[in-house]
Amino acid sequence: MGMEIAKTILDQMGGTGRLKAMLGVQQFIARPHGVAFKWPSRQPSRGNYVEILLTPADEYDMTFYQVRGMDNKKVKEFKGIYFDQLVELFERQTGLYLRLGAAMQKRAGEDKSWRDGDPNAPKTPWGPAQGGYMLDRGVWNYTTAGHGGIMVAPSIGIKKLTGAALKMAEKWNGAFWYEEDAASSIPFYEVAEWRHRAAQKGLIGASYADNLEYYERVIRRSYPQYFRLREQGHVVPGLPKTGDSLEFRETFSFRDGTVFQPGDQVTAVKITRNLVTFRTGKAPGLFAMRADALYDGKAVKVGTSR
Repeated sequence: MGMEIAKTILDQMGGTGRLKAMLGVQQFIARPHGVAFKWPSRQPSRGNYVEILLTPADEYDMTFYQVRGMDNKKVKEFKGIYFDQLVELFERQTGLYLRLGAAMQKRAGEDKSWRDGDPNAPKTPWGPAQGGYMLDRGVWNYTTAGHGGIMVAPSIGIKKLTGAALKMAEKWNGAFWYEEDAASSIPFYEVAEWRHRAAQKGLIGASYADNLEYYERVIRRSYPQYFRLREQGHVVPGLPKTGDSLEFRETFSFRDGTVFQPGDQVTAVKITRNLVTFRTGKAPGLFAMRADALYDGKAVKVGTSR
C-alpha cells in the first residue's frame, strides 16, 4: 500500500524521471502513507527535504525540512492540500521548478529582485522581499526567503475588492496583505485580471487562471467568515480627505488618557497612507491614529469637507 501511495504522489509531481532531472534527486523513500525525498540546495530557509503524506481525508500534508548530517529542521508545512497543489506549492517553497515552461516563464515575469541584505528591498510582513511581480498598479506579489504573498495599496483595494476581502487582509504598513498559503485566494477569487497576470508571470499554473471553484474551496476551508461578510454586504470605507468629519464607532483610547466614545466626532487635518491626524474640541492638540482603524470600522467618515 505504501509503495502504491508513494508512486501515485510521485506521478502527480511529474514522475521520478522528471524529479531526478529537474532537482537532482537520487533516492525516493516510501512511507506507509506517502513518500519523502531530498535534493541539493544552498538555501536553508527553503529546505532540501520534503515528506508528503496522504491523510484520512484524502488530502496531503507536505512538510519541508533542512537536513544536514543528523540535524533536521522543519522550515515549512502545508496541511490539507489537494493533489493539484503539490507541484505549485513545491515550486513556490523551494524556488525550484518541476516544469521547464514554468521556470522560463517565471524568470521572464519577475519584475524586480533584491539580494539578501539589500537596504532597498521592500519590507513585507514576512521579511525583506527578494522578488517582486507587479499584478496591477499598486498590486504586487512579493516573495521572501521563507514566505510571500500579495500586497494591495489601499486606494486600489478600496476600488477593486469587496469589504469582505479587505476585512480578511492583514493590515500592515498602510497596505492590505494576503499571505500565499491561503489568503491570496481571496483577491484572486475577486479580480480576474490579477489571476491572469499571475498566470502569465508563472506565479500560478495556467489552469488556475479561471478556476474559481479552486479558490472558493480554499477560502471556505480557511476563511469561512469571508462569505458571510459578503452576504451581509460588509463595507470598508475609503480614507478621508483633509477637513472631513470622522465619527468613532468603538471606544478608542490614547496613551495620554484621552478616550473617544462611540458617537464622538473629530476633524481630519492630515492624511497619509498609514496615519490619520485629527483635531477635536475634546482635548487640545492633535491626535493621530493608524488608518487601520478606518479599515476595521472603528471610525467612519460621516462628513465631507467643502
